[in-house]
Amino acid sequence: SNYDLAYIHLSKGKKKEAQRYFRKALVKQPSPHAYTLLALLYEQDANDLESILQLKEANQNFTTSTEIL
Repeated sequence: SNYDLAYIHLSKGKKKEAQRYFRKALVKQPSPHAYTLLALLYEQDANDLESILQLKEANQNFTTSTEIL
């Protein structure tokens, strides 16, 4: 799955590839955890705007998730 591929790339330090697979996974099967990890990856790349946008989208899609808050 895209989540599996994202985690594999993340474990190898390939952040850009991990981002790509997390984005694909969010299209097919969104989860609060994937949104937060993707936001963190963007933040680590100094892409604060994209990080904030991911968290905002996550909050809209998962209004009751404590992971997003």
